[in-house]
Amino acid sequence: MFHSKDLHQKGQGKNINFRDPETDHPPEGGSTLINACPGCLKKQREIDGLKEEIQRLRQKLSYQARKEKEGFFGSSTPSAKLPLKANTDKGKQRKPKGARPGRTGAGRKGVSSLEVNRRIEVESTVGNHCPQCGTPLVDKGGKERLILESQPLQAEPILYRLPKKYCPRCHRLYQPSPPGVLPKHLFGNQFKTQILAAVDAPSMHRGIRRIPEIFLGNAPRLYHWAQDRQAPADNNLAQRDLRPTVIARKVSFGSVSDADAHTRGILMSALYSPKKHRFNVQYHLKSVLDQFAKDTSQDPCPFLFPKIPQPP
Repeated sequence: MFHSKDLHQKGQGKNINFRDPETDHPPEGGSTLINACPGCLKKQREIDGLKEEIQRLRQKLSYQARKEKEGFFGSSTPSAKLPLKANTDKGKQRKPKGARPGRTGAGRKGVSSLEVNRRIEVESTVGNHCPQCGTPLVDKGGKERLILESQPLQAEPILYRLPKKYCPRCHRLYQPSPPGVLPKHLFGNQFKTQILAAVDAPSMHRGIRRIPEIFLGNAPRLYHWAQDRQAPADNNLAQRDLRPTVIARKVSFGSVSDADAHTRGILMSALYSPKKHRFNVQYHLKSVLDQFAKDTSQDPCPFLFPKIPQPP
């Protein structure tokens, strides 16, 4: 094998044809020319060093760009730690929704004047003289404004006079019941029906329709406080119990997936429910696992959340 010292002794600046010492043949791909010039070798080393430095800087820039785009933890970065998204280029922005400016819109159709139930004359608020200078005003006719209005639901107090008849022989008193009302009730059946119909009617505004549906769909679960005075009417206790779980989720950079959040909710329910019933949580969970180990095909929910007999 040739060394740089041998190359220098054989001739400085000369190109030497390298051959394999075992086979005495040029290597694959043809003959390799080795430049024995020390200055050229030095420049080649500098070029190789600069290439490595360029490659290292490119990798560093790529890492910084990915970090700015995806966050410090990449795809696992919680939403609260994600950097702000840059504004979209004006050339790539979507066209604004809706009709173009100046186009005549299709408004809500009004009611025909033939369908009006009553007409109301509105008195002028300024009188016959201009409130600014006192000049007599000139009558310019009038303008009709058609609107739709509904009458509010009002309770009408009705006084029923109920005759009483007494039988001196049977010693019984006969008195009729007022029509359309249950015994010992203040509100009539018609008034109750209208109230229930107004409560159960769907909301006309789509923006708030979701809120009434919560009360209508969960009515059996929302009004325990009206039947039992020991049940609180607010959910402050539930929010305070959820606070440790929310803090734990925040400091651990959120839930990785929806399945993880669902699993955390199940575990917290299994831990806090026995605690609310004043059970020994450790002993309760051990007994549940012991019963479940006897037959793994059974449902563990009745063991985790047993029915507590209510006091009479």
